[in-house]
Amino acid sequence: MKRLINIVLVFILVFYASGCAVLAPQTGELQKVHQLYREEFLVSGIPNFPNDQKDIACQTNDEAFSRTLRAIRDYQVKYPQADERIAQHLHVLEAMIWLQSGRPGMARLVKEEFIKTNDIVKGGEKPYPRDQLFAANLGSLIDGWMTYCMLDEKGGPFQEAEYATQQRTLQTISGNIKTNLETIETTDPAIDEGALYLSASAAIFQMWASKIRADQCFFGKKCSQIGLSDEEMQTACGSDNQCRNNKRQAAIERMKTNDLAPYHKLLGKFLSETEKRAAETAELPEVPAGRWRYIALYRSLGQ
Repeated sequence: MKRLINIVLVFILVFYASGCAVLAPQTGELQKVHQLYREEFLVSGIPNFPNDQKDIACQTNDEAFSRTLRAIRDYQVKYPQADERIAQHLHVLEAMIWLQSGRPGMARLVKEEFIKTNDIVKGGEKPYPRDQLFAANLGSLIDGWMTYCMLDEKGGPFQEAEYATQQRTLQTISGNIKTNLETIETTDPAIDEGALYLSASAAIFQMWASKIRADQCFFGKKCSQIGLSDEEMQTACGSDNQCRNNKRQAAIERMKTNDLAPYHKLLGKFLSETEKRAAETAELPEVPAGRWRYIALYRSLGQ
């Protein structure tokens, strides 16, 4: 499988558009947390595709987001009686940081111990602010990245039947995130950025699910699950091994196209027309550098 460019996914949680701006005098310190987060994210990385090297997303990084986490702790100590909505707000950010620094187990602990989805601030008239969007999908993100890292550690290929469980898990998670995002209105740039990250994550999980099915067909010779029956193989190829490999590869390519097309469309929903054209033509649009990570993923999904 061809190694694609690592996609560093942006989680920039700028919440003041969702209600923080009205919560003075703590607003300045909250915005300091967000600014530190944005700065530290620039040196963090999460990949986009199964490959044969141990991945940064699955390596614990104790230094990642250290300043942001310290700022969160300082805020919590200074304002112990802060509005519960703000407390939830920061717990969601903390959980996302644990995910980004290769510690999904810590993210799960924060989610289970501290986050109450129904208490996430709704942000005035905005229907679905970013922290609520992440909170609603946090369980899926945690389960998805934990499964991802288990597969990354194993390295593949994944032809054994036991990996069918991980394949189904990833397929279900990616589908759940996609379903949630299909109802999102793209009217708020802050929401769009969060939805862009989530749609990219869903696509990555589906890529891994598709890789498992491909490995089980090509290496495990179990192709009926992707529409290539043993009878069809025998009729077309008999005992010709090259013919059989060609048939398997063609079936795998059809499967990947069908699996990934909905996620290509979903990611495109949160990219501009200029960005989508850039993915098709490799032109250089005037967009923030971080957006190129999504453009590259959109391009790979469409290939």
